[in-house]
Amino acid sequence: MWAYDYDIATGAASNRRTFVRVDTSRGGAADGSTVDAEGFLWDALVYDGRLVRYAPDGSVDRIIDMPVKKITT
Repeated sequence: MWAYDYDIATGAASNRRTFVRVDTSRGGAADGSTVDAEGFLWDALVYDGRLVRYAPDGSVDRIIDMPVKKITT
């Protein structure tokens, strides 16, 4: 996943950089993200059955295993 700087006045995005490399070793792929009130990013790993919460620095904060494989946020 990429991160960008965002200019709120112009809407311009710049300074593309890697925010996180998604672990696809269990067959999953990133599918849907949302940011919570604490500024952490939640992402669904579809076909893996996990939700991952990433800290603002890109580190994994939490992983929640779901009872199904095809999840999305």
